[in-house]
Amino acid sequence: MHGDYSPKNMLVGNGRFVLVDCEVAWYGDPAFDLAFLLNHLLLKSLYHLPRDLGLRELIDAAIAQYYSERGWNRESPGNFDSRTAKLLLLLLLARVDGKSPVEYLSGEPKREFVRKFVTAGLEADSTTLSSSVADWFRSLGRWR
Repeated sequence: MHGDYSPKNMLVGNGRFVLVDCEVAWYGDPAFDLAFLLNHLLLKSLYHLPRDLGLRELIDAAIAQYYSERGWNRESPGNFDSRTAKLLLLLLLARVDGKSPVEYLSGEPKREFVRKFVTAGLEADSTTLSSSVADWFRSLGRWR
């Protein structure tokens, strides 16, 4: 896994995709990388409210492409999708109340939105990436 799989470490050009900043790469759960990327994009969608920058579509495309590149569907391998969804919830909370909070969510109402979303997601019986993303944007729509 890359360990810092975020847009700032992705270069695209001349038909190539290159990941940079690999000093934290290690043999770990690849679900972390996808959850890390989605965490960044979900928090940016909250930050940019009430503007819609098309991040929902970007997230859906990123998930689909991630699975496609590996030749996976949502059921394989094993419980990757549910692991990623649970990690995503924990990463959302970490970026609000952890040791490295995002600096751009300065207002308490937005931080509280994340806390409530994560709590509801962790209390759910089962979580998938598609349901988590759909719930996030549905909640954002109500919260605006």
